[in-house]
Amino acid sequence: MKLFLHVGMGKTGTSSIQHALSQAEDSLHAQGMHYLGMWFSIVRPQFDGIPGMRKFMQSDPEVLRMGANAVVQKMEEVKAETGCENFVFSNEDLYGHVERIGPLIEELAKQVDLKIILYIRDIQSWLPSAYVQWAIRHKTRPGPIRTFREEANRWVGTYRAIAVWEERFGEYLTFRKFDKGVDVIEDFGQTIGVTIPPVEKRVLERGEDVELILRALFNTRFKTEVFPERFNSFVMNPNRDVVQTLEEATQKYLTFEGGTEVFAEDLDDFRALGERIGVDFTSGQEKAAKEHDMEAMRARMLEYLIEVTLNQATQMQRLSNRMKKLEDRLGPE
Repeated sequence: MKLFLHVGMGKTGTSSIQHALSQAEDSLHAQGMHYLGMWFSIVRPQFDGIPGMRKFMQSDPEVLRMGANAVVQKMEEVKAETGCENFVFSNEDLYGHVERIGPLIEELAKQVDLKIILYIRDIQSWLPSAYVQWAIRHKTRPGPIRTFREEANRWVGTYRAIAVWEERFGEYLTFRKFDKGVDVIEDFGQTIGVTIPPVEKRVLERGEDVELILRALFNTRFKTEVFPERFNSFVMNPNRDVVQTLEEATQKYLTFEGGTEVFAEDLDDFRALGERIGVDFTSGQEKAAKEHDMEAMRARMLEYLIEVTLNQATQMQRLSNRMKKLEDRLGPE
């Protein structure tokens, strides 16, 4: 059996690759490939998700070797069920654990044909992307968010780890160059020897600049690490597609053309009805399209939002005062 271990780097299209793999189970099986996912919950349930990955990689070497055995056992079970002999596991967080991952790699290499895939992005392009991802979207360091220059020194160390990967695991490694002009899903498929069906929409982690500013202003208020989901649940719906531009909303909700077409098939009956009752209600002109001054609308919208915000702040303060009075009345827990 062969295992392709995709270890990153982060910000090299990994989310898009993982999404495409997760959507292509039938197609992959037809090509003899199975996607094992991106978490080590196949070892133990507590190793699921980002906290679980950290817990697993900080485990004793024996636990990592046990994890390798669990992965191989899972591969054997899938092979018996589907006939697949090729497998792929993808998680960019593995890249940062090169100092501890040795027992897992060594045990896997004893039992399967192991290939490690590592994408590398030009550092001038990667550094801003990394800053946005791990200083703003997912605030990984305690305290307020630092500037790009302050954070970039730390992120440069990520590139030094490439040499460690090459030195320790070079015999298993395939290095690939990530570039914005390359279809990374297609490239990854070619690297592991399959065709991955394209997905309708790529997974984009970055978001709009306005959203990033909001995330930064929100996340910097907390002393601890802040995961992206905290902003999503507190501030906005995680589906950013619901946030329309003012132009889109105006076009959608303040355009009144086409009224004549709506009642065209009833027009003759309405005219006859108007004659019978002595009220002509069909001879008016369709309302002409209105030209909207978008800058004036934005200014007025801001005035509304200021008023709404101040009202909400007042209401929240009143609620806080009432809660404090209630707590004082009830006494300590």
